[in-house]
Amino acid sequence: MTRLLNLSVAGVGSVVLAWLFSTATAIAPHQALSGAGDPLAIAAAVTSQARVGGPPFYALQYRGEVDRGLLVDVSGSANPARLTGMGLRGGGSAVRSLTRRGDPYLRFGPRVCPAASSCTWAVATPVHDVGPGRGGNAPFAFGAMVRLTEPGHGSAMTVMQRGSGGGSDQGGGAGGGPRWALEVDDGQVSCRWSDGVREVLLPDDLGRSFRLAVGRWYGLRCMRAAGGRFNLTVTDPMTAWPLARYTVRNPGIGAISASGPTTIGGSARRGADQFRGDLDEITFHSD
Repeated sequence: MTRLLNLSVAGVGSVVLAWLFSTATAIAPHQALSGAGDPLAIAAAVTSQARVGGPPFYALQYRGEVDRGLLVDVSGSANPARLTGMGLRGGGSAVRSLTRRGDPYLRFGPRVCPAASSCTWAVATPVHDVGPGRGGNAPFAFGAMVRLTEPGHGSAMTVMQRGSGGGSDQGGGAGGGPRWALEVDDGQVSCRWSDGVREVLLPDDLGRSFRLAVGRWYGLRCMRAAGGRFNLTVTDPMTAWPLARYTVRNPGIGAISASGPTTIGGSARRGADQFRGDLDEITFHSD
């Protein structure tokens, strides 16, 4: 299944971000991925230009393929992820690599851990932690394709995060240490960035957040851009059409030099903020 998600945004240095869910791409922000022309050909051509003679664009890129117990990194950065809870059943959450028409993706679920000792915790942890360059001051973007398999029912779920504050129930964010995170709370999408003192939350009122429908794929992307701008974008991956976009400018945010492990599908604290649903095309990039 070819899934196309346009994440092109000017302002991440000189780099424009985009995802093509058959090959990673970067496309110009003015190029409309409509019926005019062949978007696959356009994306492939620009990707070749972006990667020739340079380092990999992404610091990690996961498409759900698992090899010998590790989540395969297709970015070229040699950064596979360890899987906790792989293939386990009952008594807690599990993470499995599934395929649809030959396309792999990750499924997390089905249960939430009420306590660390009572059930299985399911997360993916990159072998090499990722974060913004230049001491935490560089523009960076992270996100994934997300499909919920059940309603949130008031629960907080982490898609991807790093920060010493732990999960959203751990005091992460302002005053809890530098942190960045993509979360789905009760089916609503949010991005968080904190330098340990000041925090940006998009949207700033979760009552205005985009709500994900169960059973449908969405492209979610959080970005800290140049000039103190922060963006959250929700995109239809089949049409590359933006469904929601939130932007705020906060130049007062300092270095986001988060510590601790980078985690996907849950927070750094065992059992906290367990994601339940499907993830694909998980990426991180920093200038």
